[in-house]
Amino acid sequence: MSAGSAAVNANGNTSGVDGCFGKIRTASSVDAAFRESMDRMSKVARLDKIDELLRQKIPQLCTEAEAAEAKAFLDAEQPSVQIARSVASNLTNEEKDRLNFWQNLNDTFSERAFFLSKYENLPKEQYGQLTKSFSDVLNKFVGSDLKSAIAHFLTQLTPTEQYELKKYGAASEEEKLVTLVDDKLKAQNVSTVERDEIKGYVKGLFLSPKSD
Repeated sequence: MSAGSAAVNANGNTSGVDGCFGKIRTASSVDAAFRESMDRMSKVARLDKIDELLRQKIPQLCTEAEAAEAKAFLDAEQPSVQIARSVASNLTNEEKDRLNFWQNLNDTFSERAFFLSKYENLPKEQYGQLTKSFSDVLNKFVGSDLKSAIAHFLTQLTPTEQYELKKYGAASEEEKLVTLVDDKLKAQNVSTVERDEIKGYVKGLFLSPKSD
């Protein structure tokens, strides 16, 4: 799959994986911490950490159907994730100190070179498997598009409305946030299913996850 297109199913809609990843990728514009973490883990070739970050966002932003497909996609890459995780968990104290030093300097170049060297010393089959999975997961994420109805809704928000959504989200004022979304949707020609999905996504986008 190319990095500029999302997979489309027989009904002309994006697949569950693409729909879910498209939502997560769009959330990067609101969640700076997530964006920075994804950027960093991509730069340093940490498939295991990318897997963790995506799995944290899936239940927050995706529908149940999308979540099931996205998790199945990631589950299929678990052998490679375990390889990357094993490499990271079997470092010497000296290697850990070096990594901490580079992380404190935000030296992603040295950190990436370190892990790539580690991966290249793996058995050939494992190295090839890990490289392919890293590319497949990253390309799927980067190439996933947001559903058109959700994208249209977001582009129609005024700066004031965006500010209010962020304010309500930060204050956990879900009722006010939903009311704003409902009022905005009245002027848009969307189905009931799309309306519910937009509301669910916007809540996940702006409201802080509830602690257990």
